[in-house]
Amino acid sequence: GKLFKMSKRKGDYITVEDLINEVGKDAARFIMLSRSSDVELDFDFAKVKEKSKDNPLYYVQYCYARISSVFRLIGKNINNEIEISNYNFNYSSDEIKILRKISAWPKCIEVASSKLEPHRIPVYLYELSSDFHSYWNMGKDNEDKRFINKDRKISDDKLVFLKAISNVIKSGMDIVGVKSPEKM
Repeated sequence: GKLFKMSKRKGDYITVEDLINEVGKDAARFIMLSRSSDVELDFDFAKVKEKSKDNPLYYVQYCYARISSVFRLIGKNINNEIEISNYNFNYSSDEIKILRKISAWPKCIEVASSKLEPHRIPVYLYELSSDFHSYWNMGKDNEDKRFINKDRKISDDKLVFLKAISNVIKSGMDIVGVKSPEKM
């Protein structure tokens, strides 16, 4: 898309109200918070309206919606606590990579807060979502990577894995003040 360049001298500007009317408050908030305050904000209106990984808000929300769809398929509410019977988890190296990313979440919040750098939160959420979507796509070719098996069942370790990702995405989106839709 075409970038809009602002110039006070030329009188080229857009108000926040116009921005929100054009792309919505969630998109405006997420994109603005995704940039460090010391970096020029380039706002590509076309990209922010896309339903693709090029639109960071869509990509993070789609991650949450995908996980919600798995919970719906197994008859569970993503917002409820989960009950598990087996605590012997066996995670693959791809899953461990994502779990390590999740373990960095508290540090991300701490640094974003202590250094007054809120952009760290949307950037982290985008990276976590990207890792999740990559893993999801592996399931197309590798049955071991699928969350639900042929019998429409899910293992406890996969359920815990998904719940951990969804909790981080939801809490991050709540911090940023953006909705986490369960369906898209």
